[in-house]
Amino acid sequence: MGAREYYGMVRDVFSNRNILAISLTTTLWSLVQQGWNPFWPKYLKDYLCASVTIIGMFSMISTTENLLFQLPGGLLADRYGRKNNIMLSRTVSPITQYLMTVTTGFDAYALVRAFNGVGLALGGGGMYTGGPSWNALIADIVPQEKRATVIGTMGTVTALMGAPSSILGGWLWQTFSPQLPFQISMFVGLIGAAIFWVGVKEPSPEEKLGAIEERERGKKENQLSKRG
Repeated sequence: MGAREYYGMVRDVFSNRNILAISLTTTLWSLVQQGWNPFWPKYLKDYLCASVTIIGMFSMISTTENLLFQLPGGLLADRYGRKNNIMLSRTVSPITQYLMTVTTGFDAYALVRAFNGVGLALGGGGMYTGGPSWNALIADIVPQEKRATVIGTMGTVTALMGAPSSILGGWLWQTFSPQLPFQISMFVGLIGAAIFWVGVKEPSPEEKLGAIEERERGKKENQLSKRG
């Protein structure tokens, strides 16, 4: 596939307003998330005097939260909407990342970190589109025959934008303050959440049903044309 074909594919993907808004949200989040995430063990060690074992315990807690809240997150997305669930993640996560820099005690940090993990798990993904809420939303707004292309394109763009973030985060840490990468992530993350809320239109149940019926009619027409 040549450069022209790639350009045409990317342009086709982002011609969908919903996909464009989702991609802007995840791209902004990737840009700031990787600016602080590699350095949080050092932050724990330097500012909260956490041991290596304690740092490992925090990672274990985050993994456990992701395990425990994936299923409830999916149930909530089906009952109250994918968009609401994702917004929960996109607001709780940046706010708690800012609070990590202003907490002074170990217990307070542990509580903030726990809320951060729950928000990410329920919303279904922190940096990339992933988890039950995101997957269900993309399935609702993207035709079946284009879903893999859309997900692949969004993942590529998001990862590409996030690639230099760790270097930028390290520079901010050394040049200004260790808290700055965390604090910037709150403001940029909330901007991304606002873009998501305004730019993404979640289909109504009637629209979803109509899309399913239209796809079924298309399949039947294709089958009849092949027989003919």
